[in-house]
Amino acid sequence: MEKIDFSQNWNNKLDNDVFTTIRKAKNDKYYSRLLGSEFAIMLNSNFKNNRILYSCRYYSKLHDIPAPLLMLDTGANTIMEAITIFRRFGISMDDEVILLTFIKKKEV
Repeated sequence: MEKIDFSQNWNNKLDNDVFTTIRKAKNDKYYSRLLGSEFAIMLNSNFKNNRILYSCRYYSKLHDIPAPLLMLDTGANTIMEAITIFRRFGISMDDEVILLTFIKKKEV
């Protein structure tokens, strides 16, 4: 099973049935090959839950993603707060990024 690690549970999103994460685009081809795959969601290297990679969308610049989505992804109250959070992770507004969407696996 694939794994994706988070250092913080921004906006408590990892507890939701659907959540996004924004990463530098260096791994966009890797993730696009794994659409539909189950991932172990890790928080500081500790297992949190399992989710399915639903979508992987490439953006040529972080600022191409709508401000409300950047705020929701980080739990920031303003776009400037969200930008500050991304900068802490080494992502500038001009960096290429991928937007990953994870969903909860449907119980049969």
